[in-house]
Amino acid sequence: MSLEEIFTEQIKRRQAATFALVQHWGGRLESDARQSASWNDRTGHARQNIQGGAEQRGDILILYLSHGMRYGTFLETGTKPHVIRAKSKKGLYWGATRANGKPLIVRKVNHPGTKARPVIEPTMRRNLNQIKSDLKELWGGRQ
Repeated sequence: MSLEEIFTEQIKRRQAATFALVQHWGGRLESDARQSASWNDRTGHARQNIQGGAEQRGDILILYLSHGMRYGTFLETGTKPHVIRAKSKKGLYWGATRANGKPLIVRKVNHPGTKARPVIEPTMRRNLNQIKSDLKELWGGRQ
């Protein structure tokens, strides 16, 4: 076996090990984010659908952590005060009843907005140095 073949084989092994390490970190980040999410669960869907993992696209490895629910962005960034209006009906059921027992229907609701409760970026920041350290160790770099 030539020196070139030996080096090529070593690089391929380290690339495979790097992908395995990145997959491992994807799972750890997902677990960490689910545990540290600061919002109160109603259905648990937002917490259950936080996804972490790894993808390989050619020579590029992608480590990701994301929300799996449409409203994940609102949990991360919050919302400004806004108006909610009925789209296809005459009004919105407000969850209350009038004195005469009939449901309270309104044309619009002035929503006060929601506070941001980020979990994705803080989780990544909290773990970034250890991820870098693990990659350097794998590739034989100095700490």
